[in-house]
Amino acid sequence: MKKMLTILLVSCLLLGTLMPINGFAQKDLGLEKAIKVAKEKFDIPKVFTEFDYNVYTRNNKKVWTMTWRNKDHKDGNISVVVNSDGMIMSYNFYKYNQDGEKKLPKYSKNEGKKIAEKFIKKIDPLLLNQLKYQENQENKISQEYRYEYTRIINDIPLYEDGVQVEVNSETGEVCSFYRNWNNGFVFPKPQNLISLQEAQKAFEEKLGLELIYKCRYDEKEIQPYLVYVSKHDENCAIDAVTGEKIKIEYPTLWGNGREEMTKEVSSDSEGIQLSPEELRAVKEVSKLLSKEKVEKIARNTGILGLSKSFELSNARLNRNWHMKKDFTWYLDFKEEKNEKDKKFYNDVYVGIDAITGEIKNFYFTEHYQDKEEAVVYDKEASKKAVEKFLKEFVPDKYKSMVYNTTYDDHYFIKGQKKPLSYTFTYTRMVEGIPFRDNYIKVRYNTVTGKITSFNIEWFDIHFPSSNNVAGIEKAYEKMFQDIGLELQYKRSCKDSSLPYDEKNQEIKLVYAVKAKKPIIFDGNTCEILNYDGTPYKEEKDIAYTDIKGHHAEKEIQALADSGIGFEEETFRPDEKVIQQDFFRLFVKTLNYYGVNGEDEKSIKEMYEYLIREGIIKENEKALNDFVTKEDAVKYMIRALKYDEVAKIKGIYKYPFNDIEKADENLVGHITLAYGLGIIKGNDEVFEPKKEISRADIAKMIFNYLNR
Repeated sequence: MKKMLTILLVSCLLLGTLMPINGFAQKDLGLEKAIKVAKEKFDIPKVFTEFDYNVYTRNNKKVWTMTWRNKDHKDGNISVVVNSDGMIMSYNFYKYNQDGEKKLPKYSKNEGKKIAEKFIKKIDPLLLNQLKYQENQENKISQEYRYEYTRIINDIPLYEDGVQVEVNSETGEVCSFYRNWNNGFVFPKPQNLISLQEAQKAFEEKLGLELIYKCRYDEKEIQPYLVYVSKHDENCAIDAVTGEKIKIEYPTLWGNGREEMTKEVSSDSEGIQLSPEELRAVKEVSKLLSKEKVEKIARNTGILGLSKSFELSNARLNRNWHMKKDFTWYLDFKEEKNEKDKKFYNDVYVGIDAITGEIKNFYFTEHYQDKEEAVVYDKEASKKAVEKFLKEFVPDKYKSMVYNTTYDDHYFIKGQKKPLSYTFTYTRMVEGIPFRDNYIKVRYNTVTGKITSFNIEWFDIHFPSSNNVAGIEKAYEKMFQDIGLELQYKRSCKDSSLPYDEKNQEIKLVYAVKAKKPIIFDGNTCEILNYDGTPYKEEKDIAYTDIKGHHAEKEIQALADSGIGFEEETFRPDEKVIQQDFFRLFVKTLNYYGVNGEDEKSIKEMYEYLIREGIIKENEKALNDFVTKEDAVKYMIRALKYDEVAKIKGIYKYPFNDIEKADENLVGHITLAYGLGIIKGNDEVFEPKKEISRADIAKMIFNYLNR
């Protein structure tokens, strides 16, 4: 469902203890209060006679999730989440069978914002005063507008707390409300703080940027490139009082941590499972190892401990998605054990390079003892054992690795202070420059003293020279000037060496990087890049300087308000439209999520989508040719999936007097477009072969969206 509501539900599962409904007395006064709070604030339709609920605890408070719907479930449902303080945490009104077609909104974004803020005041009259609206440029066509507000204390943001409201752009109804709010914390007053200049100096000295290799993936190869990025990602900040580095992330909670290996298995234990594309690729690769050969390699690898009691239950050969010339065998071994009349299984998962026979990853199931006294090895001893293993297991690659403390991880059982395992990460270095996409990750069991998982990522690629990179001073200048630091409140662990619990939390006042832009700078130019390595462009409202007073001003502006337009300052309404510009406008009305740029790559990807969707055919591509009125109609009718119906001959009454000028194969298309209100005639003629202006194409797209 909605993104932030999903986050809430996931948080409930991680941080809360689910309590079965049957465990409560039949008359739960807390539930009664929660129902009254919900019904006081929201109009629950009388037809919603069905009611159910769940309850869990979070931060030692009960939280009720209540849902109302009608008997046949046809009218959707309303869900409300209320905690034991009577605080409404979320509201969601979901309707079934809503029209999924994109249309121009009846309510503007500003009108929707007024509705959202009126709703927030209805929930809690004092809440809006504690919030700051986060402006965004998301003005694409959408069934809902999303408005996000950050919690502000002492004029300082706490970004993890806030409110999100979604308003239906067609009906003006609020369809969801979500509040994330932490009570019970002491917020330090902004006193005795270091200056912004001092914070910037501390950032350089104690956090800092570093030059690394990143890589982008295209259809043919991996392309590494040089960038300046934060050494610590977003896990650290500068204490606003002391100027020291402070860690602002939590350790891993009550689980096995991140799995270092993807369990790639098949339900069929016989043979190789490959797609036709993979089979073609296999022919290009010489002598892939057989399943029998890699099984033998696995069984002869001592660290895996594969005795005869382990059976190979699954095997699968996969082509690597990033290095397409490489293949990996994934094997799953299983051992059945019986102890004290209880049956359990030990599993070993292993990935083996199908060309070289090198082990790329493995993972053992772990059976922990839930006793702190069972822990034998501390972090230093665990790390020493891991590095001894790596020197023996992957000596050549390990020589190119350095230990990376940023990604340290450990696993606790709730209530215990000693971790039952540590995970260590080692980053590949290329001529002294880190390449984070290549690494070794190892987990070590502190009870058994065994390596329980291993994963190595290594690309055999050529790296560009670092001879011409910009100095890091230029990167710092760009960061502080174009992104910058700001005072923020951050929730943190009082002692990061201890496991997470409610008592080990506190709010710190820090200087942290503003979060709106990526902290990635081109290694040569220091320009800001997106996470995929493409140049970052700040989204701006579309505003033209040449449409005022034009006969198509209303339509052009309405499209621009919904994100359908060009980045240029001028629209040039009276110029003829070329095919690629027509599609750059029209594709924004479709379910296309690619970059809508005018560069060669973006245009290529756009046309691939249009051809795939059957909107244009390969032989119709003419990027710089002018578009005729009948061609524009043809593309729109195809987008509506009416093309086959439009081709039927002899059933359409052409609505204009110039049928002899129209392509006989497009008579149905033109007639349907007229009936849908997409086009209109001029003095009873359509002029199908006329090359259409940019203004007229804007009118057609406007009508298409309002049909």
